Amino acid sequence: MPLLALLAVVLTHTPMPPPPRDAGMAQVVTPSGAELEAASVKGKYRTLLMALEVKEDGATYGEVKDYGFWSGTEYRGHAVPPGHWVYLHPRWYIWRDKTAPTAKPPTAREQEAATMGGKYSGLLHVLLVPEDQAGYGEVHDYGYSASTSYREYAALTPGYWVYVAPRWYVFARSTADKTWPRPPPTVTPSFGLSEGAKPSSVKGSGPPGRGP
Repeated sequence: MPLLALLAVVLTHTPMPPPPRDAGMAQVVTPSGAELEAASVKGKYRTLLMALEVKEDGATYGEVKDYGFWSGTEYRGHAVPPGHWVYLHPRWYIWRDKTAPTAKPPTAREQEAATMGGKYSGLLHVLLVPEDQAGYGEVHDYGYSASTSYREYAALTPGYWVYVAPRWYVFARSTADKTWPRPPPTVTPSFGLSEGAKPSSVKGSGPPGRGP
């Protein structure tokens, strides 16, 4: 038998070894209906995008963790979509949609309180984020941020941020800022998701597995 023909036979009948697997890689899984129901946090999240089995993350997040929105695109060797992350041991569930919390529109008194006694004006955005009360309390004058996104909110205009639970108010102007409009910042702002950093007290804006 010619050498080339012999090599063809050997290669055809020799099983290929499985590709090496990174011990830290997550495994994409298909959860059951009961698991999806539990991971939806009583219907808070809808439209599952991906489920990843990561048993070792239980040491950090316990049995159940409603992590919130994360805009990351890679986690433990897998491309992942931006979404709302829930850990239900041993899996992460990434959801597309978050149902709107039941909350009344802000009252005139709440909006007035958000101006901090007339310090801010020109309301740009009102963001409903009740979970931030744990980090910022009832009222917090955060100040200026050049962020254009935060949690699941996008296309935001840079401005002055004030938290009056359960909402963030973003204003265009401040009477305390004599240099408005500000020049572009020379360093990356530390607020929000699009800049890749955040205040240490904000929960849910860092990548799972690396600490909130």
